[in-house]
Amino acid sequence: MRDQHRNSNASKWGGVGIGLLTLVIFVLDVATGRGYAAAVLYVVPVLLTLWTTELRTTKVLAIVCPSLVVVGYFVSPDSSPTWLPASNRISTFILVSAAGVIALQRKRSRLALQSAYDELEDRVQVRTAELFEANAWLQKEIDRRELTEHELQRSNRELRQFAYVASHDLNEPLRTIKGYLQLIELRYKDVLNTKGQQDIEVVKEGATRMQQLIEDLLEAAKIRTHGKPFAQVDTTVAARQAIANLEASVREHKAEITYDALPSLTADERQLTQLFQNLIGNAIKYRSAATPAIRLSAHEDSDEWVFSVRDNGFGIDPKYSKRIFEMFTRLHSRSEYSGTGIGLAICQRIVERHGGTIWVESELGQGSTFYFTIPKEPPELQVDSES
Repeated sequence: MRDQHRNSNASKWGGVGIGLLTLVIFVLDVATGRGYAAAVLYVVPVLLTLWTTELRTTKVLAIVCPSLVVVGYFVSPDSSPTWLPASNRISTFILVSAAGVIALQRKRSRLALQSAYDELEDRVQVRTAELFEANAWLQKEIDRRELTEHELQRSNRELRQFAYVASHDLNEPLRTIKGYLQLIELRYKDVLNTKGQQDIEVVKEGATRMQQLIEDLLEAAKIRTHGKPFAQVDTTVAARQAIANLEASVREHKAEITYDALPSLTADERQLTQLFQNLIGNAIKYRSAATPAIRLSAHEDSDEWVFSVRDNGFGIDPKYSKRIFEMFTRLHSRSEYSGTGIGLAICQRIVERHGGTIWVESELGQGSTFYFTIPKEPPELQVDSES
């Protein structure tokens, strides 16, 4: 505000000075004979208005100075022939008028540029203020999300620890129940009738299912909390180990399992073995009337490896292709197939921990192919150590 007031005062006094200069030139012009070029000095005040801030001063001088050239012709003393002063005044009038036009154009261009600059500066200030405000809000949002993430991580750690401890604590009474049932069956086998023995078997089966469910839940909770650090793994070795773990089931159902040359990559070997074991085990469990034929393969796709486990089982309705990976999802009753409905959910968690995805392509009666990807560059993961 003070700068504007100071500039206004400077422009005002500058205009006064130019006016006085114009008056001095007029006096000099009047005192000089017509034949002299004193009137050409009117160009000086016209051009000096370029250094003032007001357009009005330039407009006034651009009109007044050419007019004074004409007035000076009539009031100046005649000191030369008629044709010389006339031609002198005409050329001077044109020169001063041209200077006035040029000064007006330059002044208008400068003022327009200054106006645009001021407008741009105002916009920059407004945008800068908006940016500071947005940055402040963004920082608050980052702080809030970091706090929320910290609380979520703490909550997840507590929940995993609770699930782990609860699973151990629940296993104890189940083992006690199964132990006493076996003792009762042994001691009172001759006393119990057929109905009593059947009831004991039902309770034993229920306790076994509960124990299996707890173990599967514990295994699912341990995917991230007790996973091993990633290392170089030969997936062929992991697949062979998975098949060896299923040896009894493979022999019982005469399953034919083949595999191509599988790649080496960075992964958790134990979890990768478990992943193959669950998928091969499911292929054997949900077999068709034909002898189970299972094929493992892998191919390279840009920055990841795509694995597949293909079987000739009775297949899956495509509408269940996503639902089967949910926890506790079963498409068949327990009387048809045993299990807790957690196996594929564990597969999905293992694949996701490795930064990949898993899906199935299947049609009823045409077998199933489970696909999963493992990136060549594993994600940066931290392994928790809670027990």
